[in-house]
Amino acid sequence: MSIAALFVFYLRAEFFLLSPDASDTDDSPESEVTLETTRFVSTKADQHLVFVFDSCDTKLSDMKVNDEFSICIELLLIELRDETVEIKLATTQPLYLAWIKVNWPSALEHMLGLDTIMRNRLLNSVVPVIGQYDLQNLSEWIQNKGFDNSTQVDLITVAYSSLMDESPITAIEDVRFSLSPAVKSGVIDKLLNQWSRENAGAVMEWFSQQPRPDMYAHLMGFVLMQLIQQQPNDAENIISELPNSQLKFETIKFYTKKLASENLEQSLNWVNSIEDEASRHVGIVQLLKYMATNEEYIGRSFDVALAQEDPFFRDKLLNNLSIDIPYNKLGMLIDLAPTLPVSAKKWVMSNIGSRLIENDPDMARDWLKSLMPSNEASYAKRFVGEKSLERNLPFAIELANDISDQDERMLLIESILKFVYGQNDFDFELLYETLRLSSSEIDQAKIKFYNADTH
Repeated sequence: MSIAALFVFYLRAEFFLLSPDASDTDDSPESEVTLETTRFVSTKADQHLVFVFDSCDTKLSDMKVNDEFSICIELLLIELRDETVEIKLATTQPLYLAWIKVNWPSALEHMLGLDTIMRNRLLNSVVPVIGQYDLQNLSEWIQNKGFDNSTQVDLITVAYSSLMDESPITAIEDVRFSLSPAVKSGVIDKLLNQWSRENAGAVMEWFSQQPRPDMYAHLMGFVLMQLIQQQPNDAENIISELPNSQLKFETIKFYTKKLASENLEQSLNWVNSIEDEASRHVGIVQLLKYMATNEEYIGRSFDVALAQEDPFFRDKLLNNLSIDIPYNKLGMLIDLAPTLPVSAKKWVMSNIGSRLIENDPDMARDWLKSLMPSNEASYAKRFVGEKSLERNLPFAIELANDISDQDERMLLIESILKFVYGQNDFDFELLYETLRLSSSEIDQAKIKFYNADTH
């Protein structure tokens, strides 16, 4: 088989390794077309190579000087000007593979003068080869050639592919201590993702041994997906063994959501089985967030929240649910609110009022006025009143006059006075009268919010 044909065979094998649907026994019409295309490219590449080597009056094995490679490739590119990218690659790549053995910096410099598609594909094919025997110098060359950050990360990642195959930990540690800060993190992220495709459990173990595992929390979604595919029966144990950190919490969030989308009962059982309270709470919060956005589980999500023994955590969950459930289910929450624990009512009622005022101000007014006097109702009215200052000041004033708790009423009045302070054309006397302020309250307001002599 010719050297060009060998390269085309390599390209085809690489394609199938990267394709999720590839099969060694694929007899589909598509595979026949691919094979036929490969044979055509190989034949065309051989023809062009014969022509060029005749023109160069040399053999590939005899080429030892940069100029010989350069001249032959230039002749070849002229000969290939009307050919497809695949044929150009199949024909020029053997020359570059031979050139890098003689002087790889010169070969790569020459590649940089090619069009973008040719340059990138050729670089990705020869960089791993150079990385096998001159990795450090190659990494320095890539970092000093003026490539953008993303290109540097991609090329250096490819350069480390052979070392990654031999020892992923060695490769990552080498990157950590040898690369510039500008590209180090990006390369490590890519290498970890690459490693997780082969052994996600080993990556998780490596995470747990790091002094700052939170640095890798952003990778957990991808790594965990690989882990679930590779070791579905061990995933939960591996997660539980992670040290408490943001990395572990992000892992729990991702796994809880994925499990809930497949089997809600299994997800609920799993989060309840987590022994560490902080980790368990993270899972429950994520689970209820999922349930709140799926209409069939909304009612049950409140049951789960109310079942929590820790009153502070229970109230936090109820607060989250009152924010997360769809607006069209707010009626259910309005009906449920009076039955909730007193400590949670003010948060839930405030969120109801806030969401109503943003979507239906008239309904918000009617609902707030329908509330029986209580500390929770007063808090909700003050909360909504403060959110209404810019869009509807008269409504905020109306709410202030409707608040039964004196402390909450005065807090809203102070917010109103702060809002109108500095508006020289504002009728403050009318405002005092509308707010039904006593003379002493008016005097206090003048002292606290503005110079009385100017009004």
